[in-house]
Amino acid sequence: MLNEGSSNERAVARVLRLPASKIKRIKKPEIIPDPKTHLDNIFRTNKRPPYRAHLHAHQIAQAMDDLGRLKSCPAFARCQRAVSGS
Repeated sequence: MLNEGSSNERAVARVLRLPASKIKRIKKPEIIPDPKTHLDNIFRTNKRPPYRAHLHAHQIAQAMDDLGRLKSCPAFARCQRAVSGS
C-alpha cells in the first residue's frame, strides 16, 4: 500500500510502479554511503533498467510527497537543488 513507509520509499515505488512494501524502508537515509548505488540496487532487484541519475532523480523527486524534506538530508541535498533549480 502506498501509504506505508516513508516519503522516499513511496516515491521510488511510484517511479518503479511497485507497491511501497517492495521497497525496504530505511530509517536514516543519510547514512547510505552511496545513494546512487543503493537506488541502482533497488532498480535491479525489482527487474528494472539500471538507475540513471539524470533521468530517475528528477522522477523520484517529482513523486515525493514533500520535496522540502530533502533539505534535511545532506546526501540528497544536491538532488533537491538540481530539481528545484536553486
